[in-house]
Amino acid sequence: MKIRTSLLFLASSCLTVGAAGVAGAQTTSADAPAKVIRILREEVKPARGSAHEKHEAGWPAAFAKANYSVHYIAMTSMSGPSEAWFIEPHDSFASLERADQEAEKNPTMQAELEALLPREGEFLSGGRAILARYREDLSYRPTPVNIGKAHYVGVYSERVKPGYGLDYEESAKMDVAAYTKAGITNERWIAYQVAAGAQLGTFLYFSPWTTLAEADIDNQKAYDAAMGDGGRLRQTDISRQSIASREFQVFAVSPKMSYLSKEAMAADPDFWNPKPVAKPPAGKAEAKPKP
Repeated sequence: MKIRTSLLFLASSCLTVGAAGVAGAQTTSADAPAKVIRILREEVKPARGSAHEKHEAGWPAAFAKANYSVHYIAMTSMSGPSEAWFIEPHDSFASLERADQEAEKNPTMQAELEALLPREGEFLSGGRAILARYREDLSYRPTPVNIGKAHYVGVYSERVKPGYGLDYEESAKMDVAAYTKAGITNERWIAYQVAAGAQLGTFLYFSPWTTLAEADIDNQKAYDAAMGDGGRLRQTDISRQSIASREFQVFAVSPKMSYLSKEAMAADPDFWNPKPVAKPPAGKAEAKPKP
C-alpha cells in the first residue's frame, strides 16, 4: 500500500495486483486470489516512465525498512495509455482498514512517504483508486497462481450496461463452462468486479504470464467446439445487448516498484532481485605516440 495525502486517491491511500498473503493484514495464500483488491492506476506523463519507476522505488524501500506487513505488485502498461498499476490484495474490506491503521501508527514510515509525495506531480497527470471483489464463479483456473512467477499481466475489462448484469454473468459463466468442457489448461483468468472507484458494472479479468509467448496461445477452435452453435448464438446475442465497452491491455511487471514478500520473490529470485551488471575492468591507458 502506498500512503498518500492527495484527494486524488481514496482514503488518503493508494494501492496495487495480488501478492502473497501476510499475517496481520491478510491471510490470502500465495497461490489463491485475494477476495478484495485495491488498485491504484497512475497516469504517467509521456517520456517520464523511466524517471517515474526510479522515483517509485523509494516507496517499497520505505515499506521494507519499516517491515510493513502489506505487500503489492506493480506493473506498467505495454499497450494503451501510459499507466502504472499497483495492486494490493486483502481477505476483506476489514483487512484493508487494518492495513491503513497499521500505516497510520508508524510515524517514521509516514515521514519517509510524505517526503516522496511532493515529486509525484513531476511524473503523473492523474490517478484513480479502485476497489474490487473477487468473482470465483467467473474465473477460470484461478488456482494455483504463483504471483512470484508473473512477469507480464493481461488485463481484459468489460463494462456492463445498467440492468443487464444477470445476462452478462450468464455469458461469462458460459465461457468458463466451455473452457472447462474443452479441457484447456494453457490459459487462466482471475475475475474481479469493481465495487468502488470506477464505473459500476465493470469487470476486470487478470491473466498472469511468465513470458509474452503465452499471449500467442489460440484456443478458439477448441472453445467454439465446446460452446456449440447454440451457445455461440446465445452469447453473441447477450454481448450485443449487455456490454457497453471492452478493453484489453498488456502490462509488464516492475520488480523495482513492487513490494512483495520474500516468499513470493523466492519463486523467481533472478527476476525480482537481478544481479547488477558487472562493469568491465578499466584498461590500461594507451601510451601516447611519440612525435
